[in-house]
Amino acid sequence: MLQRSLFDTTSLPEPDRLRTWRELATAVWEISEAEPDGFYANVDLWHGGDLIFGSVASSAQATRRDLGRILDDGLDYYALQFYMGGRRQVRSGGREAVICDGGLLSVDMTQPLETASTRYRSLDLGVPRRLLAPLLRDAEAHGGRAYAAQGPLVALLRRHVLALYRGAPQMTPEDCASQQDGTVALVAAVLNGRIDDDVTEGLRRATLFALRHQIETQLADARLSPEALAQSFGISRATLYRVMAPVGGFQTYVWRRRLHRCRDEIASNAGTQISEIAGKWGFLSAASFSSQFRRAFGMSPREWRSFSQAVYGGKILPGDAANWSRWLSALSARQG
Repeated sequence: MLQRSLFDTTSLPEPDRLRTWRELATAVWEISEAEPDGFYANVDLWHGGDLIFGSVASSAQATRRDLGRILDDGLDYYALQFYMGGRRQVRSGGREAVICDGGLLSVDMTQPLETASTRYRSLDLGVPRRLLAPLLRDAEAHGGRAYAAQGPLVALLRRHVLALYRGAPQMTPEDCASQQDGTVALVAAVLNGRIDDDVTEGLRRATLFALRHQIETQLADARLSPEALAQSFGISRATLYRVMAPVGGFQTYVWRRRLHRCRDEIASNAGTQISEIAGKWGFLSAASFSSQFRRAFGMSPREWRSFSQAVYGGKILPGDAANWSRWLSALSARQG
């Protein structure tokens, strides 16, 4: 499993919350101002090999990273922060920007920066300079820059980091390592404002990972379609088809995943009619469903139910244990 760092000030007496937060943050930022009443901070970060990603939420505060601190701590990485709630004003290198509503802030930890935020919630990714800088057209040009949430590449990166964060509890270091090149390539494409030939394969892998994650969350939605999915990712339908070709294409992949959900529920919900389960996942013809199920799993739905009851006593996939099928599907995006 990946290493996790989870910190929440609500576990502390209220008088100690801001003081503790300042002490922890001093390794990276100076907290120059903070909302004094009812202060809170929550950090949920995962360490995936060379990447660090997760979520941060906090009361209003102002932070500063000056030259003295930069020279003292020697931190050398880029931080990508999506502001999912609240807003942050940033000043760096003579530039000022405001980030909100899913917009992206890029931070170069080797460059001075000042910020002031309202209460906020962010989705964060940290990438070492040694991995990212070689892919950037100008490695020194990304301190304190803002990127609009609506940009197609920005939206794709946001979905990819969210997929990593939500999948982290089930990921192994090897799973995360398989996504590293694609993640870094996608970050480079966002910061460069274009997709270079040498990162195309990595970008495809990152896109496939995010697409699979989104499909899993919408499998029961009858409105799930290649057109809707492509539009939500800011890509063309043709691009979506190309990206999903290694897993059999959009339609084949969706039906296969729905069949797996049906298999899970048929085994674990003995009191529910098979036709009801099939209809829930979009299979409206009993004959067609039985035929597809047999082709996928080597037995009919009724035979599978009898088998699972006899062998496992109906406890083959109790509760959340059924998630393993979805986890393996999402994590196998490294193939192809």
